[in-house]
Amino acid sequence: MMKRKFTYSRTLVLIILLFLLFVNGFLGTVLIVQSRKNLKEQMDERMLDILNSAAMMIDGDVLAKLQKDDYDTPQYQQVLRILGAFQQNFNLDFIYGIRNMGNGNFTFTVDPDLESPGEFGEPVVSTEALRTASLGTPAVDKVPYEDKWGRFYSAYTPVFDSQGKVGGILAVDVEASFYETELRRHIYTALIICVASLIVGGIIAYLISDKIHRRLYVLNVEMSRLSDEVEELAGELKAASGYRTDSFEVKKHHTQNMGN
Repeated sequence: MMKRKFTYSRTLVLIILLFLLFVNGFLGTVLIVQSRKNLKEQMDERMLDILNSAAMMIDGDVLAKLQKDDYDTPQYQQVLRILGAFQQNFNLDFIYGIRNMGNGNFTFTVDPDLESPGEFGEPVVSTEALRTASLGTPAVDKVPYEDKWGRFYSAYTPVFDSQGKVGGILAVDVEASFYETELRRHIYTALIICVASLIVGGIIAYLISDKIHRRLYVLNVEMSRLSDEVEELAGELKAASGYRTDSFEVKKHHTQNMGN
């Protein structure tokens, strides 16, 4: 009886732990997916906000006409200063201008980076987001691309000229490793929360089970004691009943003998 109750107690703990494991696994998955989504959205919004601000300060007509030989002209230097200020103030990896050459080909224009700028006219990796921006709609890469500078997520925004056409494109790069590191940090946090929740839940389940086990144990002891008392009482009643029966039989036999 006691062994059966102990097995029931362990089964209850196991069921509770499995339930907690399932719930924590589900919540952990939701947290990780949500963290990935929120982090990407925040990064995308930040890049587009920076680009849109820079685009408002740059003349689309000037950006459309700039050439490599215009480096020393006031127009070129003005665009260079604007982009350089954004790069320094917002601690950007890269911010630069792009020109649509047609047929899905794109090239660098103005790049303020001091260490490894893209050369004016050098090809730029064509992505879906870049092609979308060339049609007039700001966009951000959904997956990272790779070039000689590294692996990046990039955002692109068009700069319109006085006729409402796309005079050029501005781009901002964020290293994929930065996003992946931040994502791992969010994942680790979610996993720590889930593991801590599972441990706490397991401890609570154990304490509840232990309390139930103790109560069952006390109840079993009381039932055993009561059963012993009942058996003892039954034995006493049987003994008392047997004594009276024996006495009756003796007296009856004695009376019959005297009658004969």
